[in-house]
Amino acid sequence: MTSFKGRILEVKIAGRSYPVEVQNGEEEILANAMKTVQKDLAGFKNAYGKQDNQDFLAMTLFTYAMSIEHQKNTKYNPNQSELLHKMQNLEDQIDLRIS
Repeated sequence: MTSFKGRILEVKIAGRSYPVEVQNGEEEILANAMKTVQKDLAGFKNAYGKQDNQDFLAMTLFTYAMSIEHQKNTKYNPNQSELLHKMQNLEDQIDLRIS
């Protein structure tokens, strides 16, 4: 079992505090993530008005989950325009050799 070498910091999201374990040197990452979440929550509040914070938290979480899934899919699927460009180059080379 490895020992934890970081520390526990308090994060405030939507008026509630949560303890978060961070490794040494990750404090800035945590602060930036917290700012991003607060900004996204505020955006949903402005867009949808008077709903419960739980709704905004769920919408923010779903947005992040979609982003992660999108990144997973694009990581394993080549960029379509790049692929089309390579296919066109191969087709041109084949045409040159055939003619």
